[in-house]
Formats: sequence, structure tokens, C-alpha cells
Amino acid sequence: MQAPFDVVAAVKAAKAKQIRVTPCASNRASELGHPCERYLVLCRTCWQQRKPHSVETEFIFEQGREIEKQSLREIEDAGFHVIEQQVTLAIPEFNITGHLDAKISQNGGDKYPFEVKSMNEHIWKRVNSVEDLANSRQHWLRKYPAQITLYCHMEHAPMGLLYLKNKSNGQPKALWVDYDLNYANELLAKATRINNYVAAGTVPERIDEAVVCERCDFGHVCNPDIIGAGVEIMDSAELEAKLDHKAALEAIVEPVKEAIKELGDLKDELRDDLTGKSDALVGKWHVTGKTVSRKAFSVQAGSYWSWKAIKVE
Repeated sequence: MQAPFDVVAAVKAAKAKQIRVTPCASNRASELGHPCERYLVLCRTCWQQRKPHSVETEFIFEQGREIEKQSLREIEDAGFHVIEQQVTLAIPEFNITGHLDAKISQNGGDKYPFEVKSMNEHIWKRVNSVEDLANSRQHWLRKYPAQITLYCHMEHAPMGLLYLKNKSNGQPKALWVDYDLNYANELLAKATRINNYVAAGTVPERIDEAVVCERCDFGHVCNPDIIGAGVEIMDSAELEAKLDHKAALEAIVEPVKEAIKELGDLKDELRDDLTGKSDALVGKWHVTGKTVSRKAFSVQAGSYWSWKAIKVE
């Protein structure tokens, strides 16, 4: 029996109508941690040309907004005071603006800025410190420490809270971030550079980080200059198909790679915990160990060809 109507198609069409590209006249605290200053300048000067995000991404954003609301409720239910929600903050002299999720306090004590961040289970498990965010391969995670640092700076707070939520099971994780004056000054200097570029009508050099460029909303604005006059045009459908296939496989393998990295990190932790334990019981686990000698070796000097491929439209 044929379905009388297509519910999913209608929902996606309605969701697509909600997607907007909005003007950006300031340096947003939520974006200043982005690794590409060229991107941040284009956000200010070419916002009309920004590629709208996909319907799939809009569903993710909407889920994040719902998780934020639910998180604020559960924090209040736990007896904390959640105040000053969605307050607009600014540092006018650096043209920085932000919208704080809320402030949290206990028993009328000090108030601390905090942000709710939802993430997939693999990432959530790996993030246990500010360094895990700041050094993450996922560039959007690097923006979180910058955002909460700027909010602490604006509110003269000694620390702020990143409330991390696991999208798979709803589990929370509290990551307290000490205010770092040196990092705050770096962000203020970054905002100053962006303001100067905007005023001069120029843009900074591109970064050399393919994983960031591949997902950039301004790729169609920024990419043309990448293809210089001396570029070799290789008319090979077979080679292009191989690159397409590589990209498709990477999309499948990426979650597995994340799990493998997590496994490697866990093994390192366990090695540190169990070094010197030759015979031990840990709950239901019987652990044995011994010292193993290994032969020294050397790698012959040489060179190799390093390459990368960025998809251009």
C-alpha cells in the first residue's frame, strides 16, 4: 500500500524555510576561537555570500537548542540558581559581542557564567579538560574555551562552566574553566586584527589546515585564489573517482578512527596505572604483567612525498 503523503519530505521542506544567513557586524565571542582569521573577517565583510547550512545541520542545531533548555531545567531542579539567561554581553572597544546561556550560583553565592554544549558520545567521552578542547582536531571544539574565557572577562569572573551533554544518553559532564588573562589578551588582540582588516577592506592569509577549509561556509569565496596560474590540470576521470571514493570511505571510517584513538588513549592510561603490577585483581579482572626488553633500531634517513586533497566546487 502506498503512503498517502510524505511526512519526512514535508518536515524537511518546512525546516529549510527556517534557515537564515544573518548580518554579522561584530566579532562574536562564540566564533573568536575559530582557527582561521580569514574566515572571521569574511563573516564580517561577506556575510551575504555565506553558504547556508544544510537542512541536516539545522536539525542538529535545533536538537542543541532543546538540549540547552532541558539542561537549564535539570540544573535548576538540582537546587542551583540559573539566572540572567541569554544576556547580551559586549566589549565595545574591541567590537566583541556575545549571548551568554546563563549564570549559575549556589545558595546565593558567587555567580559564574556557563554555557551548555552538546556533543556526540565519542567526543564527549574524550573531552575531560580544557586542553582536550583547545587541541582538538575538530575545530569547532576549539571555540568553546575562547567563548567561556571571553564571558569570564566580560563578567569579571574567576572561572566559568562548560556543561557538556552526551547526545546519545543525556549524561552531563561539568568542565570548570579558570579565567586565563593571557589567553583573554590573545583573543582581544585577535579581535583587533580582525577589526583592522575589516576597516582596510583586506583579508589575512589562508591557514594551512585542510580539515577546516573543507567545511568552510566561505569556500566558494576563498578557494578561487588557491588555484593559481601554474596549476596543472589533470584530465583523469579515474583519478577523480579515486579521490571521490577516498572521501566517501573517510566519511565512513571517521567514527571508527575516533573510537580507535579513544582506545589508544585508554590503553596509555591503563599502562600508566598498571605498570609494576605483576599479579593483581581489579574487580573481575585478573591483571598480570612483566618487564619486556626490546632491541634498539634506527630508521634510515630519506624523504617522502606528502600530499593532501581539498574538494573545490
